[in-house]
Amino acid sequence: MMTKEQALKHFKRYDLKRVKQEFEADGVPDWPARREAWNDFTDYLQKSGHITMRQYESWTHPAICQRYRSKKRSRGRSQRR
Repeated sequence: MMTKEQALKHFKRYDLKRVKQEFEADGVPDWPARREAWNDFTDYLQKSGHITMRQYESWTHPAICQRYRSKKRSRGRSQRR
């Protein structure tokens, strides 16, 4: 079975490259196109037996497909109300 790290490496090398050529010629990231490409890629991996259904259902979009990356909050800081 393929690991998420291996899948991401392949995605960046081939699929993301295609998305950039097709949808980001202006240099502006097309976040929906990136997420759709990731979904299509993982769907293919699952259907072709490269990853399990559990992997398919649990893998989230990688950071390169998300406009806003989550930041961990400091536990000691108080929040504004």
